[in-house]
Amino acid sequence: MSKEASRLKTREHILQVAREQFYRKGYSGVSINEIVDELEVTKPTVYYHFGSKAGLFAALVQDAYDRYYEHRRQAVDSAAPAAEQIYQVIAADFACCLAETDLVRFVVALTFALPEDRPEDFSKYLTRDYEFFRSIIERGIERGELCCKDAGEAAIALQGIIAVNILSFLQMGQGKEFLSPERARILADILLNGIKA
Repeated sequence: MSKEASRLKTREHILQVAREQFYRKGYSGVSINEIVDELEVTKPTVYYHFGSKAGLFAALVQDAYDRYYEHRRQAVDSAAPAAEQIYQVIAADFACCLAETDLVRFVVALTFALPEDRPEDFSKYLTRDYEFFRSIIERGIERGELCCKDAGEAAIALQGIIAVNILSFLQMGQGKEFLSPERARILADILLNGIKA
């Protein structure tokens, strides 16, 4: 294994162990010493890769949100009809949750954490997610496929459907079928068609 490959493997291992520690105990409840003990590496190794506890946490936040976003971005075909893109984004987020449950659990915990448990400013990640959803709605409006007064409000509704279903899966013991592609299609149809008689 090359030096660079070894360095990247060590960095990824530190991120994985630290993510679990921060998820279980929150930012203020974890010390670098606890992470080092769990890793069986030296404190200077952690500092070499991340500089500080805050640097490690910032790297974790960026890694988690970037991976989740990239999974979503790759799954959505911007040339597809808007209704299909809405289905694709719901299905992609559900699939990511099933494939990387711990990562998604960490992202959800960060998103809804108290301010003292998230020293990192997440607004750029949350704004990027919102803008991604909004762009799907705006493309649909521009093409005449969707009709809504406020693309931003529609984007929040789409985010809400995804978030509530993922939270239900993570917290209420739902089975994997709860996040199935078939269920994603049903939810996309409900969002698009409403429930009014």
